[in-house]
Amino acid sequence: MASYFIMTKHILTLLADRFWSKVDINAPNGCWNWTGARNNANGYGVLGGGRRRAGIVYAHRLSYELHFGIKPPPGRKIVVMHTCDNPICVNPDHLRLGSARDNTTDSWLKGRLQNYPRIIASPDMVKMIRRRLAEGMTIRGLARETGISRNVIGDIKRGWTWRHI
Repeated sequence: MASYFIMTKHILTLLADRFWSKVDINAPNGCWNWTGARNNANGYGVLGGGRRRAGIVYAHRLSYELHFGIKPPPGRKIVVMHTCDNPICVNPDHLRLGSARDNTTDSWLKGRLQNYPRIIASPDMVKMIRRRLAEGMTIRGLARETGISRNVIGDIKRGWTWRHI
């Protein structure tokens, strides 16, 4: 997990210099590809935090801060999303802030989560799930059929989520 804290203007300047030395702005589709180290778990570009034990900084988050002057809050509640779906892109025109839910919804709408075991249901899927449950289908059977987790289907059945549909 990256610890993300830019401390002083001096450290930010040092990080900016190191950042720009690892950016290829001539990539296709207008992406600015990160050529430095990448996180093995998720493929995002990473850069050392600028001082001993400072951890790592995600390159796209640093790009957002450098270009917009806004430091995205650490943690998973606010994320820097890629509109280009390229995890090594650091082009600020391809980055925007959103919640973790916004990011998951974006992934779903772009078809990247079709086989993901904890898919977030769409409104049409919620209607179908409720109809199938009313017809006697089991939660386990619906989970197997739709790829949506049993917990999500159970929450829909109990009315804990998607009450407005």
